[in-house]
Amino acid sequence: MEYGQQGQAQRSELRKFYLAVFGTFFFVQEAFIGAIMVAFYTQYLGFSFAQMTGFFSIILMTRTVAELPCGVIADVLGRKKALIAGELLALAAMCSLLYLAHEKTTSVSMLTLGIGVVWGFGGALSSGNLMPLLHDMALEVGFDKKFQRILSYGHSLSSGVIFFAAIASGYIAEQSLVLPVLFDLAFSLLFILVCALYITSGKPSSMQATLPKGLSSVARNFICELQQVDLLMLIPLGLISGIFFGSERAVFNFLQPQLTGYGVATHLWGWVSSGLFLVAAVVGIIAARLKVESISKMYIALFSLLLLVLSLVFLLVIPNVISVVAFLAVSAAIGILIGPLITTVLLERQAKSSSIKTTIFSVYSFIGAGCSAALQTVTGLAATGMNNHQIIIMCATLSAIVLLIFFLHITKYTDKYAN
Repeated sequence: MEYGQQGQAQRSELRKFYLAVFGTFFFVQEAFIGAIMVAFYTQYLGFSFAQMTGFFSIILMTRTVAELPCGVIADVLGRKKALIAGELLALAAMCSLLYLAHEKTTSVSMLTLGIGVVWGFGGALSSGNLMPLLHDMALEVGFDKKFQRILSYGHSLSSGVIFFAAIASGYIAEQSLVLPVLFDLAFSLLFILVCALYITSGKPSSMQATLPKGLSSVARNFICELQQVDLLMLIPLGLISGIFFGSERAVFNFLQPQLTGYGVATHLWGWVSSGLFLVAAVVGIIAARLKVESISKMYIALFSLLLLVLSLVFLLVIPNVISVVAFLAVSAAIGILIGPLITTVLLERQAKSSSIKTTIFSVYSFIGAGCSAALQTVTGLAATGMNNHQIIIMCATLSAIVLLIFFLHITKYTDKYAN
């Protein structure tokens, strides 16, 4: 009888884990707006291109400042609580953004600043919590060795969702540019619901256990845990997060005006965007089927670097929309390869037995958010003196440089990152 109850409890935990993984990867934030983002901000909200990138910079700079303290708060008070609270704040900011389209007073700039700050703080509060929570659940059900493969499948699922969402958003945006945003709001609500119902908080960490003893005990425990982390190893990972993925987003933003210039209809933007995510979904499934966790991380990094360099050369030799789309397709494929790799490195090599997992992710996100904010500011300023293709070349070159740094980093720490 006791054995049957134990087996039933294990099946219940396994079911929760599967639902948590499926739900959090399926309900992707900003899945619909991505394909028409520039049009939404410039046409619906009436932002200039510089104002749009400035708004993104506000979000990213706030997130940069708030990352580290929010990581500590999450580790001490609870990751699940921080994740849900942060997502609710970001959801409220996104709802408030729609109000700007109807606000014509001089307070718009202050409202924009306030929305950006709330959005950035919400992102910082929720950042770095989901992967540790899912990893803890994977440990509970005995799937920790398969976690990188599970992430590959999860990212493929997300890419597949965005594939269909991007196609749909191109068509529905021709009816109203606000409709894709409303779909994203619904997805955000469902994501929060999945987190609340299916993600388990797990056992209290040593950081939470010392909370009743006072802040001094918490501080001592935190410093002791932090001394076990090689913080310098996080810098190249943060650069990848901020520059590589930020450059990919910037290149796509500058591609959209080019598509308009070539007379490409709005609904076809969705097809361009969706094609990139289809590439990512297929690559992710292939990586998972090949049991990516058994492949040397150095070889994955080297393959990604060579692929990106080839696409950069193509971009330089044939400066047109086709080469830009090809570069974005390569970037999408690389992102689906190195995204789970970085998460696994952070969890398995840095934070597997640590009580400050979210803080470790926050250091990584702090570096990435700072680089992304700087990149958004630079591209916004560059738009006044450079044409779109020149800025795309600049972003692509930066991507190649940080990927080279990442490869050298993986090569240097081969023993520490050995499978």
